[in-house]
Amino acid sequence: ENFLYSLQLLMELAALIKLRYSQPDLPRPFKIPLSNGPLIGVMMLPAGLCILQLVTSELKTVLLSGVIVGLGGLLGLLNDRFIRDPHQYSEVP
Repeated sequence: ENFLYSLQLLMELAALIKLRYSQPDLPRPFKIPLSNGPLIGVMMLPAGLCILQLVTSELKTVLLSGVIVGLGGLLGLLNDRFIRDPHQYSEVP
């Protein structure tokens, strides 16, 4: 099912817009050559199709995907709390 993919794509599009506004001067390996207004306009079609996919999904798909996403979030929190060494990553000069 495309439900989880649609959720992922919506999160990526939201992150793109958030970073454009919150950290516009952040160095990036690639920057989409559009200003904020046209970029949001171009993103409306894929975002709309993803939302349509989410709204028309069966209830069992929504529930199973919710369990999977929740389990992933819980595992991420447990990893941050108990497993990952905070000194494992260092700043790149």
